[in-house]
Amino acid sequence: MSEKMIFIIGMHRSGTSLVANWLQACGLDMGEKLVGPNFSNPNGHFEDTLFVEYHEALLSWNKQSMYVKKEAQLHVPKLYKMQAEKFVQRRSARSQQWGLKQPRATVFLDMWHSILPFGHYLAPIRHYSEVVHSLYQRACGKIKSLEKTEPTKAKALLAQFQQAKDVSCNNYLSVWIRHNQDLLNHYREVGPQKCLIFQPRNLPQLDLQIFTTISKDWGFELNYSSLQEIYQSELLSEEQVQCTNTELVQEAEALWSNLLQISITN
Repeated sequence: MSEKMIFIIGMHRSGTSLVANWLQACGLDMGEKLVGPNFSNPNGHFEDTLFVEYHEALLSWNKQSMYVKKEAQLHVPKLYKMQAEKFVQRRSARSQQWGLKQPRATVFLDMWHSILPFGHYLAPIRHYSEVVHSLYQRACGKIKSLEKTEPTKAKALLAQFQQAKDVSCNNYLSVWIRHNQDLLNHYREVGPQKCLIFQPRNLPQLDLQIFTTISKDWGFELNYSSLQEIYQSELLSEEQVQCTNTELVQEAEALWSNLLQISITN
């Protein structure tokens, strides 16, 4: 089994697709069949479709969507762990060095670390107010996409969704906390030698430093490609939303501060 593997993890809408896009440009095998682009990810998702389907099934078994909130209790049945092991075996047989990008995996890192003790991790982090805003706008965009075929329904659904904006944003904030707390816990377990945390908007200045770590410290044989060639700042909008749940905001602020302390800055 190939032990050269990079796992791209983190909260949804935090730059994981950008990182995966860059690594693929550097020559890392991200999978045979990848999820393509859509209106909210115009350059593609760079996620192995089988890996997406696996996590959606595992989340469904736990009666969860991709938006796992902080209080949710998750379990991995033996059958699902066996399936994960087989998936890793297939990917290892396919490539000597390979990668996986999957935000959904962030809430199952204990299981994945037990299967991939040799894995390395790249984890972009993004401020909660930006992520919540991005998730809310994406949800509005999905509803608006119905306008061409069902305009009356779309208008009613959008009005209903916008009326409950505070509830939706507070729920998204809980999801942000869950994913980033699980990420922080994982970082504390594997250490900075195996996990790099950074803000995606800093990547154009950090890409060579990260690539050097991947090559020299982690032993990968890739070809450096400047991230500037694919970076689009407009896809990482700095627009924010104000969440109304002060308890969640305080928890998110403390968590964000802890993440910044361990993130790469130069």
